Amino acid sequence: MYTQLKKGLSFAFAIAMAIMVSGNAYATEKTEKENKKEKVRATTTYFYNGPSSSLNDHVANPSNWNQNQQPGLSCDNPTQIPCSLEVPEDMTLNEYLEELGSPQAIIDESAKGRN
Repeated sequence: MYTQLKKGLSFAFAIAMAIMVSGNAYATEKTEKENKKEKVRATTTYFYNGPSSSLNDHVANPSNWNQNQQPGLSCDNPTQIPCSLEVPEDMTLNEYLEELGSPQAIIDESAKGRN
C-alpha cells in the first residue's frame, strides 16, 4: 500500500512539475513577443534639400539633408529625386549615410518623388 501511495505521489508531483514548466515556457514566450513589439525603432525623418542635378555628387552630403523640407519642395512627384530618409533614432544622419555606403544606396533607400 505504501508503495502505491509513493508511486501515486511521484506521479502527481511529475504532473505538477510538467504543468509548471509548460506554464513557465508559455509565459516566457509571451514576454519575448511583447519585448519584440517594444523594439520597434523610432526614426527621424530627414528631407533632401540639395540640388536635383548630379544626385550622385550631392545625396551623400549631410548638409543637403534637413529635418525640415524647404518651402516649395514636396514629395510624391513623378521624379527619381530622393525626398526623405528615415534615420534610426540611435544613429546620426552622418552615421546612417555612411552605413548606406554609396550615393546609389542612399537614393534607393530614400522615398522618391521630390519636385
